[in-house]
Amino acid sequence: MVDLKERHIGLNVVGDKILIAANRSGGGLMVVDTLDDLKHLSHKGAFKNESGTLHFGVSEKEAVIKRVRIPASTNLDREKLILFEFLASLPGKEENYYLETHNLNGCPECLAVAYRRENIQRQIEECKSRLFAPSGFRLRSLAMASAFKHFSIPMGGDMICLLDISGDDITFCILDRGLPAAIGQLSNDYVCLEKEIYNTRGLLVDLAAILQYHLSLLFTGGHSAPLSLVILSGTEANADLAAIIGEKLKIKTLLPEFRSELLAGDLIPSAHQYFINLGLTVGF
Repeated sequence: MVDLKERHIGLNVVGDKILIAANRSGGGLMVVDTLDDLKHLSHKGAFKNESGTLHFGVSEKEAVIKRVRIPASTNLDREKLILFEFLASLPGKEENYYLETHNLNGCPECLAVAYRRENIQRQIEECKSRLFAPSGFRLRSLAMASAFKHFSIPMGGDMICLLDISGDDITFCILDRGLPAAIGQLSNDYVCLEKEIYNTRGLLVDLAAILQYHLSLLFTGGHSAPLSLVILSGTEANADLAAIIGEKLKIKTLLPEFRSELLAGDLIPSAHQYFINLGLTVGF
């Protein structure tokens, strides 16, 4: 028998709910055994004496995201040069931010992200008051990329758009050969299943515009693969909405398909609602 001991928890705030995903890992295995909201779990007595690692999701509107272009022929340290270029564009001092960069499959561009320390500290204190001290945090879009890599069955071609509609936010991450190439967020004024708000026309107009804008930037930056697939997730996502998006955008749109050995069987039907949370339980 393999004892799964080490606990990894992903927390993401969606509207007035705090969504939780949790897995246990040990002996080379990892199994997701919890997908729920914190209030409901607390009523059942779960998580009161929980321990392990906790990572929380950060909205893209609370970070500074920039595509930084560095000549491929430079002999200088690329990482240091990227950070120098990025810091020069930020207001205030370097110590006001947490910084990270993401290379893009040999392209001269990379993604640079700056998290404002005061915002992160506020969220850390909120996590401590609700559960326990977190071990880290991640942009929701980058968490989606991790979820797709670790939990989903491979789907589509080189260029894929991950699209999450949860609560008041729509989060997207365009992957080029598995790595995040464009990330962002827009407000969800279109779809709320609980309140029967279903303005798909408005959603499709704005979604088409934002995808066209980022794809044109990627093409200019040297990414030549066409967008072949949209993976739809989130609390407001379902198969009907995926079919509508796919038909109108003329791009195949599907809910994620999960590796059954990594999730408890009864969790798979609702796992797409917790896609960001799942990504917060694993690294990239």
